[in-house]
Amino acid sequence: MEKKFYSKQTGFAYWLRRSRRISLNAFFVIFCIFSVGNILGQTGRALNFDGTNDRVDLPFVVSNSYTKEAWVFATSSTQDNNIVSGASTALWVPTATGKLTAGHSSGFNQVQDPAAFAINVWTHVAVTFDASTSSIRLYKNGIAVDSAIGTVPAYTETALYIGAFAAANNFKGSIDEVRIWNTVRTGAQISGNMNCNLTGDEPGLLAYFNFNQGTGGGTNTGLTTLTDISDKCIPNSGTLVNFALTGATSNWIVANPGVNTACSAPSPNINVTGNATCIPIGSTVPSLTNFTDFGDYGVNPIVRTFTIQNTGNANLTISSVTITGPGASNYTITTAAGTPIAGGSSTTLGITFNPSAPIAAKNATVTITNNDADEGNFTFNITGFNRGPGHALDFDGTNDLINLPNLISSGSYTKEAWVYSYNSAVGNNIVSGNNTAFWAPNSLGFKLTAGHAPSFNNVQDATPLVANTWTHVAVTYDAAGGVGNMILYKNGMPVASSGGVAPTYTETTQYIGAFQGGNLWNGKISEVRIWNTVRTASEILAARDSV
Repeated sequence: MEKKFYSKQTGFAYWLRRSRRISLNAFFVIFCIFSVGNILGQTGRALNFDGTNDRVDLPFVVSNSYTKEAWVFATSSTQDNNIVSGASTALWVPTATGKLTAGHSSGFNQVQDPAAFAINVWTHVAVTFDASTSSIRLYKNGIAVDSAIGTVPAYTETALYIGAFAAANNFKGSIDEVRIWNTVRTGAQISGNMNCNLTGDEPGLLAYFNFNQGTGGGTNTGLTTLTDISDKCIPNSGTLVNFALTGATSNWIVANPGVNTACSAPSPNINVTGNATCIPIGSTVPSLTNFTDFGDYGVNPIVRTFTIQNTGNANLTISSVTITGPGASNYTITTAAGTPIAGGSSTTLGITFNPSAPIAAKNATVTITNNDADEGNFTFNITGFNRGPGHALDFDGTNDLINLPNLISSGSYTKEAWVYSYNSAVGNNIVSGNNTAFWAPNSLGFKLTAGHAPSFNNVQDATPLVANTWTHVAVTYDAAGGVGNMILYKNGMPVASSGGVAPTYTETTQYIGAFQGGNLWNGKISEVRIWNTVRTASEILAARDSV
């Protein structure tokens, strides 16, 4: 009984009343343990919301079935305390009733706790929605307090917040340990895990925020990201909005609602990277950046090395690695993955691309079968193109260039090419003139860039080109109606858009490998195509590998 009260921080005086029959010596010992426990517990943090305009914007929404849960410490009952809500779903404590409530549009109150919600007390709350049965269930401190079976309306969520509903109706108090799932958690799962930390690798976990960031009550200006620590390549981290981030309110604070132990036994967790870049499980869009796109084969086989990491705390066993699909025969596993992999360790997997005729894209799927409970078949698609022993032109970066007739003096256009750079420390113009530029300049971090005078950088990729690798690049400019929108593409995928701010231009010269006769390309260029139309994204992607 005493442990329960301590874990919820219901107060030392109440604990004393429940324990008044203990001896003085026993009291002294237990008092010391209790005090030390609280001191040690101060390493935990939570986020305090001012109840006026503080909120956390989440980059994802729930759909179909879900579970939302959190630890909350409300300090006011005179406002609509939203906990995890959006535009069509709500988990909240409305002012009108002062009771824990949840639901969807048309009232947002399909379930409600019959008891008033306690303020100034840490409370665990959760709601589950089963889309298959139109049923919702509400939990408080791990106990089901209300349910509605077969009557809850479907929903379409368009936004999701912590501490707000529709960017308003703000929570006043502190929030910790928010967990959002795309599954219906059982009552046993909710009560069995609410007092312990997750690993982040649990099946169905969309996002996990433990709030252990910042300096409690200190100066945290600039710390405006709430980190999602669930196991995924691209985390669903939230953005803090309107927080003061200094002082005891509207800031990260020291708090410990009793979540101090691990929920599960030691387990392995697989993570796969290529080129030091995470590969999402089930990835269907190969990329040169993470080596899942092997690039363009000419004469020599292309070897790519992947790293299989065990980020868990038990041995990860690789039982098999297979390559399947229509192009599987073009790939060979040349470095087998070692197994088992100890927690915190890794192994390498080498795959060689040596394609056969005909000239075409070679697509396949890699499957790594392992003992990770929720990622036991880690799959990702790979591709490579067999262009055969075709030709390209090698530019020395000193004075090589090609003068072109002025093909695009004004108006809309598309420029595209296959490029292979040796040197990221030069001007690296691809197809440029004197008032239009398509380049990857060293001065801008070797990032694919395009634009018109005077800046020539109206669009830019966020990541640098990969040197010594064939990359397909393209830029479109839409002059229709004076919109001036420019879109940049890399390997057939859009990577940047000007949003209609690229200026008009009048071009008088055009070069391959140079700008105004300088700022030269150092590497190889092939398959240059210049159009006086705006090619669509699907056209660019479909034609990039064709001749």
